[in-house]
Amino acid sequence: MERYKDPSLPIEERVADLMSRMTLEEKIMQTDQYSIIGDYTKRNAEERVEEFHWEEFEAALKDRSVGSVQFRSASPQLANQLQRYAVEKTRLGIPFLFSEEALHGLYDGNATCFPQQIGLAGTFEPGLGRRMGHAIGVESRASGVHETWNPVMDLSWDPRYGRVEEAFGEDTYLGGEFAREIVRGMQGDDLRRPDTVASEPKHYVGYGTPVGGLNCAPSAMGRHVVFAWGLPVFEQAFVEGGAWNTMCSYAAIDGQPVASDRELLTDVLRGQYHMPGFVRSDMTAVARLKVSFSTAKDNREAIRQGLEAGVDLQLYDFTHEEWMESILSLIESGEMSEEVLDTACGRVLKLKFALGLFENPYVDESLYEKTVNCRAHQETALDIARKSICMLKNDKRILPLSDSCRTIVVVGPGADEAALGDYTPKTADSHKVTVLDGIRQLAGENRRVLYEKGCSYLGEKVTPFYPGWFVSEDGEEGLTARYYNNWDMSGEPVLTRRDYMVNFNWIYAKPHADVNAECFSVVWTGKLKARSSFQGCIAIPGQDSMRLYIDGKLLIDAWNQERDDSRAGMKDVNGNTEAPSDAVGDGNALTDYTGSFCDKERKGRKCNTDGTGDSRMADFTFEEGREYDIRLEFCNDARGARVVLGYNNGREDWKPALELVKQADVAIVCLGDNAETCGENLDRTDLILPGKQQEFLKEIAATGTPVVLVLQNGRPLALTWEEAHIPAILECWFPGEKGGRAIAEILFGITSPSGRLPMSFPRTVGQVPCNYNRLPGGGWRYVEMDWNPLYPFGYGLTYTSFSYSDLQVEGDGLSAAEVEKGSEVKVSFTVTNTGSSFGEETAQLYLRDMVSSTVKPRKELAGFEKIALQPGESRRVEFKIGRRQMRTLDRKFEWHVEPGEFRVMAGDNSADILLTGKFIITA
Repeated sequence: MERYKDPSLPIEERVADLMSRMTLEEKIMQTDQYSIIGDYTKRNAEERVEEFHWEEFEAALKDRSVGSVQFRSASPQLANQLQRYAVEKTRLGIPFLFSEEALHGLYDGNATCFPQQIGLAGTFEPGLGRRMGHAIGVESRASGVHETWNPVMDLSWDPRYGRVEEAFGEDTYLGGEFAREIVRGMQGDDLRRPDTVASEPKHYVGYGTPVGGLNCAPSAMGRHVVFAWGLPVFEQAFVEGGAWNTMCSYAAIDGQPVASDRELLTDVLRGQYHMPGFVRSDMTAVARLKVSFSTAKDNREAIRQGLEAGVDLQLYDFTHEEWMESILSLIESGEMSEEVLDTACGRVLKLKFALGLFENPYVDESLYEKTVNCRAHQETALDIARKSICMLKNDKRILPLSDSCRTIVVVGPGADEAALGDYTPKTADSHKVTVLDGIRQLAGENRRVLYEKGCSYLGEKVTPFYPGWFVSEDGEEGLTARYYNNWDMSGEPVLTRRDYMVNFNWIYAKPHADVNAECFSVVWTGKLKARSSFQGCIAIPGQDSMRLYIDGKLLIDAWNQERDDSRAGMKDVNGNTEAPSDAVGDGNALTDYTGSFCDKERKGRKCNTDGTGDSRMADFTFEEGREYDIRLEFCNDARGARVVLGYNNGREDWKPALELVKQADVAIVCLGDNAETCGENLDRTDLILPGKQQEFLKEIAATGTPVVLVLQNGRPLALTWEEAHIPAILECWFPGEKGGRAIAEILFGITSPSGRLPMSFPRTVGQVPCNYNRLPGGGWRYVEMDWNPLYPFGYGLTYTSFSYSDLQVEGDGLSAAEVEKGSEVKVSFTVTNTGSSFGEETAQLYLRDMVSSTVKPRKELAGFEKIALQPGESRRVEFKIGRRQMRTLDRKFEWHVEPGEFRVMAGDNSADILLTGKFIITA
C-alpha cells in the first residue's frame, strides 16, 4: 500500500508521500477551482442539474484530479458519480473537494433558508448561530458538499454598502461571538463525520467597509483599525472556532491589496492564528492585482504575487489553461520557487485527508431526504427569525394587536413575497411562509384579513420571460445569443449559443470561459411569441447599458454613452488587446429575479430619479400567438448584477390598496428591500426606503387608519419620517423561509419581540458612518443635527419593561501581567422584569479604557446575555472581562493589557447606560 493511502499515518506524512508522486501539472491542478454550475451541465428553470456533459468533463481533466469543484444545486448521486471518476479514473485517485456557498443555508433550492446573518446577529444569542451552523453542515454534507464558503465576518460600518446583510454588523465583540459559534456548529469535533463540513470564513479582511460604500472599493479602514477591530472577528473563528480555510478579500488596505499581502495571509493567518487549511481567492481577487489595482504588470505577475503572499487556490481568476501555463513558466524560469506551489498544494491535500475523503470519498445518498429541510432545521430557522425581530417603536402600545382589531389589511411589496436576501437559490415555495401567510394562519375566525399589494419595491414589478416565450433564429426554443469581447458588438463573436431566457447575474460568474468578464457585450435575436393577449409593459431592468428593438424599432434605450473605457481594450506588454479572465463558470446562472427595475443613475443614460425607472420600461400590447422580431443589446458597464428581459401586466395602481386600508382597524404595511435594492453590487447613495415606498406609506398614513410598519430589509435605513409619523415599527431584516410566521407571532403577541440592532440606524445618509464605537476626536454635531443616530446599536423594545440595579465589580487591582495570564474581572448586576408580561431582555455591558497608548472608542461591547423573565422576576447576570476585552493594539501593532482605569457601563443599548462602575489594572 502506498503510504498516502495508509490511514494510520499522520496527515503530514501522507501529504508528503502523495506529493512526492505528483507531477508539476498535478500539483497545479490541486490549486485550481473547477465548476459544474454551467461549464459541464444543463439546468432547468429551478437551477437543478438536468444533464451532465461527461465527455467535456473528462476531456478537461484527462487522468488528473483537481483541487476544488463548486457543486451548486446538484445531488448526492452526481457527487458520487463525480467522485468515482476522481478515485477510479485519475492517476493517483485524489478525491475532489466539493465546495459551495452556504451563507444562510446551503445554496440549494431544497435546503433550509435561514435568516440572513445580520438578523442572526440581532438575536444576540450566539448559541443560535451554532445551531444554524450545525444544520448547514448536516445538509451540506448530505448533499455531497465538503466545504462551505461561510460565515461572512466583515465588519460593517457603512450601511450604503449592499452586502451589509451578509455579516454581523458593526461590533467586533458581537461579530466574534457569532463567528466562533457558527464555525463550531459546522465543523463539530471531527470533519470525517457525515454531519460536518469544513468552514471557509470570508472575506479576509477589511472588505465590509469600502470607501464610499461601494463594493470592491479599497477599505475605508486604515491598517491599524483593520488589525485592531477587523481581524479580531476572524481571530475568534480561527483560534477559538478552529476554522480550516478562508477566502481572501477584494480589498486594498492603505494601498496594499489583501491578495498580495504576505503579512496578513501568512504571518497573521498562519503564524498567529494557526489556520490549518488553505486560502482561496475571492472570485478575481488575484486577477484584480493587475486589472483593478495595477500592482502587477500582467496576469502572470499577479499569480506569482498571490501565491507567494499565501493564496493557495484560485476562484475563477483565470482560465484553467492560463493558471497552469503561468505557474509552470514561473517555476521553470526560476521566478518562483517550486516550494511555493508545494506549500499551496499541500494545504489543499491536507484538508482532503482531514475530511477522510481518501478512506470514504462517497456520500450516503439516503441522508439527503432525511436531513435537507427537515423539521428540526425548519424549527431552527423559525427560532432565529422570532428572536431576530427588533421592535423599533410601539406608540400607545398598538402591538400586540388587540381583539378589537377585527379587520386587518395587509399591503406592500413584502406582504406576499418571502424576503430571503442575497445568495439565496430558488427556494421551494412549500418551504416559504410570507407575512400574509403567517397572519392568515394566526388571525383566527373572528378576524378578517384582506390583502392588496399596492406599490413595488422599486417601480413596477417585472417578471422575466420564461422559456416558451422565445423562438431563436434556427426555430428552436430560446434566443440566439452572440457574445463579443468588446463594448460595441463589433467583429466576430467569441461565443454563439442559445439562451432560453434573459435572466442572469454575471457577478457570481461570467457567461463563459471565453468571455472577457471586464469588457463584453451581447446581442440576443429571435422572436417573442406572445402567450396571451393583454395590455402590459415590457422592460429591461438592471444597471448596465441595454437597448431593445421590437420589429426593427427602438423601443427602449438605456445605453450609457460615457463609460470607463480604461477597462476595455487593455494592452499586454506586446501591445495586444487582453481579455482579463476574471471568472470562468456559470453562463446560465439565474438571478432569481422577479422584481422591478433598478434605475441607478449613470452618466449619459436616461434614468429617472424618482425610482420609477421609466427609461427601462415601455407600454406594450401583447397579442396571443403573434410573433415579434426582437433584438436586445447589452454592454456590461455595471458588472452585470441583474440582466433581465421581462414584462408585467401594466402600471401599478395604489388606489385599491388605499381604499382597502380605509376599511381596516389596522394596516400592516410590509416594505423594505429585495434583490433589486440590496445585495452584492447594489450599493446606495441614500438610505430612505427605496423607490416610491415612502410615498406609498405616507398615503397609507394619511387615511387615518393605525399603521404597523413591517420592514424586511438588508441594511439600516434612515427612518426619520417613519419614526415621527408611524405608531409601530418592526425591523425584521431578511428573516428566512419561516419569517412570515415569526412576524405574525410578534404581531399577535404569541412571541414577545427580543431582537436588538447589530448596527446603528442613521437619521440621514449624511451621518454615515455612525457606528457607536467610532474613534473619538471629531465634532459632536452637524449644521442640521447632532451626530447621534436615530436608533443606536443594541437598541430594541419589548412588550414589557425592565430595571437594572446593584452593579458590583470583583477583581479591582489585578495587575496587567495577571490579566495577560488569564485572570479576569467580574462584573454583575440585577435585572428585573417590572412590567406585566413575560419578556426577554438583552443585558449589555460596555467597557472604556480611560487612558490608552493608541486611540480607542469611548465605549465597546464587552459582554451581553439574553435572559427570559416573568413579571416581577429578577435575575443576577455576571460578565467576565479578560484580556480579549481589555487589550490595546499599540503603535508597533502588538497587543498588550495596559495598566490604568477602566470604566464599566451596563444598559439595554449602547446609548442608554443605566449603571456604571470602574476598576483599576495595576502595572
